[in-house]
Amino acid sequence: MIILHTGKVVVTDFATPVDALAHTILDRLATKPTTHPVRAWLPFLARTVYPDVVA
Repeated sequence: MIILHTGKVVVTDFATPVDALAHTILDRLATKPTTHPVRAWLPFLARTVYPDVVA
């Protein structure tokens, strides 16, 4: 599960989601060692949004 806590993106549950897009995003977030502000994640995730959604 991915939540927003005090303006940061936080992974609280690393269980594999059924949804392929959620799984892709969780994998990306889980590989980062620290939390980051939402403003930092949005541009990062936006770089591949189109291929991720249509995949």
